[in-house]
Amino acid sequence: MLYSQRPVESNKFVFPIDLDGTEKTIYLQLDTEGTLQLPAKLVSEKDYHQREFSFYLMEGMLAGVIGIMLFYNLSLWYVFRTHEYLYYVLYGISVLTVQFTMLGLSFQYIWPSATWWNNAVVPASMLSTVVFMLLFTNVFLNVRAHRPNLSNIILFCCVVLSLSSLASFFMAYELTIKIAMLSVLLCLTL
Repeated sequence: MLYSQRPVESNKFVFPIDLDGTEKTIYLQLDTEGTLQLPAKLVSEKDYHQREFSFYLMEGMLAGVIGIMLFYNLSLWYVFRTHEYLYYVLYGISVLTVQFTMLGLSFQYIWPSATWWNNAVVPASMLSTVVFMLLFTNVFLNVRAHRPNLSNIILFCCVVLSLSSLASFFMAYELTIKIAMLSVLLCLTL
């Protein structure tokens, strides 16, 4: 469903229900290729708007703080031209992409009519997050000088994950999300 087709403008699937004091049975039919998060709640319109205001305020503050940190590190990279600052910025952008896409904010504000892209970008950005985290760690901790074999393993993982990230745009979502989750778990054990 395109964002413009939603009955209520929200990053979540929200729809009004007219409760006139009688007992009602509500059936939901859900069909998705992507991940499904269903924290179903029945709330009043006033409570909904209060919760939404708090949610957008906190996410806006988080994005602002991370954006300032990324801009600062991008400036440091521009001045010093060392790779760790660039890897850190790319890692931060990947994390924000995962976070905002999983919360529905990217679909709401950046690509509201691109449902296919919204699904494809989740595993790709998850894999990119791991790649840039590994590259940053490899350079920042100077792994090559202390453990050259581990550095080679990290670089090999980065190549495989980068290829998987690109391939995720052409593979079935179910397969790519499993690859992304497995790679995150495996690479965190390095």
